[in-house]
Amino acid sequence: PPEWWAQMPVAAVEDTGAPDDAGEHAEALKPYLSKFRVAAKGAGVYKEECVYSCARCTSEHGLFVGLESFLGVGDAWLAHHRSRAHEDVFLNITRRRKAPEEKEDADVPAAKSVADAISQITKEARVDYDEKLTLVLFGEDAQRTLISLDDNPLLPGKVQKSIDSVMKANDVGRQDDLKDWQPDLKESRYARELEQVATEGKVASCNPADWKCGKTGATMGKGENQTESLWLNLSDGFIGGGRRNWDGTGGNNSALEHYEDMKSLGKEYPLSVKLGTITADGDGAVGDVFSYAADEGDMVIDPLLKEHLAHWGIDAAALDKTEKTIAEMELDFNYQFEWGRVLEDGKELEPAYGPGLTGLINMGNTCYMNSILQLLFSIEPFIATYGTNLDLVTASTSPHTDLRCQLNKIAHGMLSGNHSAVQPPFGMPDEVGIRPKLFKMLAAGSSEEFKSGSQQDAVDYLYHLLTQIERAEKGAGSGVNLDGAFEFVMQDRLECNQTKKVKYNTNMQDRRKTFDLKIPMHLCKNQAEYETYSAKCDEIKKQGGKCEDEPVVRRVEFQDALEFNMQDADLPDAGKGGLTKRTRFGTFPPYLLLQVMRYEFDMSTMTSHKLEVDLPMPDNLDLNPYRGTGLQEGEVEMDEDVTVTPAPACNPATVAQLVEMGFPESACKKAVIETGNNGAEAAMAWVMEHMEDAAFPFADEPAAAPAAGGVDEGAVSMLMAMGFERPKCLKALQQTGGDQERAVDWIFSHPDDSGADEAPATVQPNDGDGKYELVGFVSHVGRNTSCGHYVAHIKKDGKWIFFNDEKVVHSQDPPRDCGYLYLYKQL
Repeated sequence: PPEWWAQMPVAAVEDTGAPDDAGEHAEALKPYLSKFRVAAKGAGVYKEECVYSCARCTSEHGLFVGLESFLGVGDAWLAHHRSRAHEDVFLNITRRRKAPEEKEDADVPAAKSVADAISQITKEARVDYDEKLTLVLFGEDAQRTLISLDDNPLLPGKVQKSIDSVMKANDVGRQDDLKDWQPDLKESRYARELEQVATEGKVASCNPADWKCGKTGATMGKGENQTESLWLNLSDGFIGGGRRNWDGTGGNNSALEHYEDMKSLGKEYPLSVKLGTITADGDGAVGDVFSYAADEGDMVIDPLLKEHLAHWGIDAAALDKTEKTIAEMELDFNYQFEWGRVLEDGKELEPAYGPGLTGLINMGNTCYMNSILQLLFSIEPFIATYGTNLDLVTASTSPHTDLRCQLNKIAHGMLSGNHSAVQPPFGMPDEVGIRPKLFKMLAAGSSEEFKSGSQQDAVDYLYHLLTQIERAEKGAGSGVNLDGAFEFVMQDRLECNQTKKVKYNTNMQDRRKTFDLKIPMHLCKNQAEYETYSAKCDEIKKQGGKCEDEPVVRRVEFQDALEFNMQDADLPDAGKGGLTKRTRFGTFPPYLLLQVMRYEFDMSTMTSHKLEVDLPMPDNLDLNPYRGTGLQEGEVEMDEDVTVTPAPACNPATVAQLVEMGFPESACKKAVIETGNNGAEAAMAWVMEHMEDAAFPFADEPAAAPAAGGVDEGAVSMLMAMGFERPKCLKALQQTGGDQERAVDWIFSHPDDSGADEAPATVQPNDGDGKYELVGFVSHVGRNTSCGHYVAHIKKDGKWIFFNDEKVVHSQDPPRDCGYLYLYKQL
């Protein structure tokens, strides 16, 4: 019928905007019209930081975003960029911090839920900015024509669309983060069979100005008779306000109340979409959809959203996103929340300013990256490579995709002192601290973990970053080898228990970057005192009280831990009559990274947790007594065929699974072998059965010596059975001395290395004296390395400096006994 056709949505007609000669600036813009581009959906727009420097929108001259390239450029780099990219039209974005509104002394209602508490914290932590937009046109002799956009002047359509596309787009770094902060949504069980009542002529407008609450008449906004969000019920077309917050702000609850009213009448209308978040997505549509149904009660996916909207006359292709999605609001909260302030708390710490004393802004769970960068850019090899000049930046033809360029940019910014100053007053330019968003994105590479917005292990990130740097330098053919600052090898001495003959083995391919120090808790010096304190606390807790005594933390001395880690291992089943294995340093690197293994798997809770123990680290370390010696006078070298019986192949994935559960690695390997590689369950049962054996945890048998072909064929077969190519398996085993578990780690950390064209490393590792001085360490606060907070302490000119993200202060009491990763410099 004719009245039915009248309700169908009309296909959107593209709005080309005002004609080319529109507005008072038409004459000035005429020569540039062909240069304006519109950023497509999902296009890379760099509008938060300069791709050449650490300038940002809050800098003195703001940020210039090219309307052809969509690259952000600081004022000091405009001439360089224009000479390279030949770009003449820019949108200048300048922001200034606004002073927070003064609050009246009034009783703040207590938060009734976690959501309420988050809402309250978000409001208190929010930083608002005044933003000024200016169109900048470059003419001959770099003369600038400025067109202020403060009063929304009439502009030619193609110019306005170009500007709008940049302002509506997410910055490429933020866009990358949003992918990781998207909630794990499920398709609503109601979506495909959703009841939609007859429209009876009722059609929703595509114009946001027409949207209003069907119950109160409130429009979208934060003023009087306004609601912060409006939601369209997809079943009956009712438009209602979103949920009300704990303090009365937010929506007016009418969308929820309408659902409940309909439910009381026996009508199930569960799905509503947030107006302002709807956009076209290929052949469909996307937007924030919430299900009020009792068995869902969460954000959901509506695969038929486009059709459900069309029922109410809304063409998704005609809508632009004007409101933040739930994921964007969660990301904002993570950015705004102040992390840290956890170590040396309560002390009056003097701020530190100057070259090398620059803070790195926490962008939400990036303290692990910030701490590692502070550590690396405190040592000479990294300073010399990236921090002395800006040659890599000026030479780069694609700065926004060039990791070496971004390393140069960040290092120079950190070391120059240009971003180390007192926080300026509100309304003034602010370039204090560095926000390394673009660097984070490029350094993450293909790693899903480091691309994510989640907390990560700082040591894992160190290994990852060094690998990324190695690839970048190798790809550039620079000859730079920064791994050499940390790499060292270990030497094994094997002594036959029967003949007393010996064999020394130093595998130059098994290069390590950290020395892992396990903590022998059984050597705790104050165990009795700790147990007395713990018992007292437990007793007071049972009575409903809290122990006020000074906490007693277990303490293990460093020398005891070192001796424990370097002690001889007995290999009763190796060789012809058993062997004794002694491991020593084969080389000493210029910088020694020492990782304290503070985390273990708790079988009672089936979770990983931190060992609450103090391990005081020495300021000066002499490891010369632990250097491998080679064949000594009076020693007789062992015959080649008497060394070690090749160890049976075992599945490294199963071993890793058992180790994560808290069992000793040597016992896990033996269990997997003894149960014929039949999986973790069988191996765990074997371990539990043999835990009381006198030989438990069964000392490691050394890996079989590489065969003539390079590695043990059984090990190669085992890796290939896991789905890896033979060349890659061969190289992985060559690089790790035949250790299957380390080979698997190597494969996963070198995803782009096929292993086909490269020989094992031929450059000899650096070697020097075994005396070291402590120059830095990274500490962690939290239950495990995947949560909590990381900070760094760095020794600068003989004084300890505390780096807590953007906070940089003189340290009064560096917590040397609480560190996770220590950096020692060779004397």
